[in-house]
Amino acid sequence: MRIAALMVIFLLLSPLIPGSQGAGSQIFGWVIVPAVDSGGSGSLLNVTVLVKYPGSGRVVVRTEAGEAAVDELTRASMTMAFMTGSLLAGYYWGLFDALITIKTRERISGPSGGFAVALLTYSLLISMKNFSLGSYAVTGAISPDGLSSRVGGVDAKCRAAQGGGLYLMLPVSNVQDLSRACAVSRPVTGVLEAFEVTTGTSTLAGNVSFKMPEGFNAAMRRAALELINLTESLRGSLNPQARQQLARAREQLNRSPYSAASLAFGAYATALRAYYEQAVQSGGVGWVREEMGRIRAEQQRLRAQLDAKGKEGSIYYVEFLATAYTRLADSNSSLRAAESALNRGLLSEAIEYLSFARARVETVKAWIRTAEAVKESRPRVSEEEVKAAAFIFGSYVEAATSYAIRYVEHAIRYYPPPDPEGRRVRAQLVDELRRQGRAEREAGNYVASLGFYREAFSRSLSELFIPPNIMDKAMADRYRRELGQTLFLLSSYAYSKGLASGLSPAYLEYSKVRYDYGDYDASVALLQEAVASTVLWSSLAVSRAVLPPGGVTVRVEEGRSPTAAPSLNPWLAVLAFTLLVAAFTFGMIFALQITLRVAWRSPTGNSSYGSQVLLEESPHALTPQGGRGVVCKGHAQAPPR
Repeated sequence: MRIAALMVIFLLLSPLIPGSQGAGSQIFGWVIVPAVDSGGSGSLLNVTVLVKYPGSGRVVVRTEAGEAAVDELTRASMTMAFMTGSLLAGYYWGLFDALITIKTRERISGPSGGFAVALLTYSLLISMKNFSLGSYAVTGAISPDGLSSRVGGVDAKCRAAQGGGLYLMLPVSNVQDLSRACAVSRPVTGVLEAFEVTTGTSTLAGNVSFKMPEGFNAAMRRAALELINLTESLRGSLNPQARQQLARAREQLNRSPYSAASLAFGAYATALRAYYEQAVQSGGVGWVREEMGRIRAEQQRLRAQLDAKGKEGSIYYVEFLATAYTRLADSNSSLRAAESALNRGLLSEAIEYLSFARARVETVKAWIRTAEAVKESRPRVSEEEVKAAAFIFGSYVEAATSYAIRYVEHAIRYYPPPDPEGRRVRAQLVDELRRQGRAEREAGNYVASLGFYREAFSRSLSELFIPPNIMDKAMADRYRRELGQTLFLLSSYAYSKGLASGLSPAYLEYSKVRYDYGDYDASVALLQEAVASTVLWSSLAVSRAVLPPGGVTVRVEEGRSPTAAPSLNPWLAVLAFTLLVAAFTFGMIFALQITLRVAWRSPTGNSSYGSQVLLEESPHALTPQGGRGVVCKGHAQAPPR
């Protein structure tokens, strides 16, 4: 017992003793994740997360049989979950190492444990102490903006949770899939709401309020007027939808210029599609290919114009120039999708993508002008800071896109969509955008890198977040609250380091306009875009916040954030050691009692809630040896946004 006491004392003192910084610190937590087998029966799996500081950003995901028993999708989803939880807690994920262990010896496949790991990571880092979610069985796929996304098998998971004396925490979008027999469900929208539910503690309080950079509204008003005029020039192609969008654009022209420009863009794209359909009737497929060539030439001209621009100025200049690259990437990927659809004989789909690609070309021109209008604004960022953002934000996007690409194949396999090939094409476009972002970064064009990465991130969110089948006002209000809190939190991190997004307030404003029109799906999607834009600068901000020169050792204390360990005088360290030895000698019986209590609640065995580790077999998850494995079910099929 005395030896054990001395070991505990040494571990507690090691961050305080000079020269011991290399030892670092660690915190540990666990959560129960439900799974469903091929026969529809639910089971409960224990998942633990061990966070070590200092680290290098390495995330290991394993079962008790090792890393090889975890498939690539599960590894990608849990890596993303750890990064998302870290960012929401205000820490740069690259400072830690994480060991995520799923307590089973069977093979694991699927993304539905991701939300649980994100929630646990956030809870660990926000409190900086050991943490457990013992009252809940948590299911849901994680979206990289912190939302909990729809999963399958929730009824069976609810039965398993209820049998284990637990509440089932699940995505709000899964409520429609539950039967009346489920009496223990706790639906949540995202990590912040889930933290409030599990701890009874409000994560933050505040409203998001931004000031638009000077010159922005004037540039957006000009863009809106130009798009309105282009749409009106296609008078013979204005259907009721285009007319409504056009009327709304005029209505918002002086109230919200960015909203007006966005609505006018929608009207123009809609009118273009009708115009293209008429042109195809007379010109045939040959005309479509000619139009593709014209759009491609315009894209190349704009790319050369962008590359010739200076890459240093106000933070808004950099962001809007990156947005121009983003819109160009969007136009290019839409053109590629049009070519793919045409080659597959899907003429109507090809025309839809083509009209979008042409309309996007006009927005590239608008964003170049807008960037020039705010070039001399403040705050300003250096090219070195833009480079750092390309690497930090890029690493987040690399994880998100890797996860999204693997998830698409999983969804096609387990929940076949109406057009699986089309979904594969979209996944390929995500991968191409990621590769382009990486290539631009390696070539030293960091603004372009941010643009391509930003578009890849946006498209990853579209693949990974599966909204409810019906997004009514009440549902939208819940998502808007969660995303608003997330936006406030991430913006606070950015502002604390002198960084600000000019695009986020524009998305936020437009989201409110669409909400007022009753377009709830669009309103939520636009808030996601606002969060995505804020992730860009907040990820750079948190890397500054916890990456001091030379490195530090975390001192983990109750209710405290990581702090630099002070350098103590050796005699003071000896005195502190002696006093603590005496204190622990008298307190060993109490410490032993606490240890036994912790062991009783250990996630490696049956918990005090009666949960039991059961294996989930599926004939679809075959090991290399042909055996069966565990599957954490992924998203249920839902219509695309």
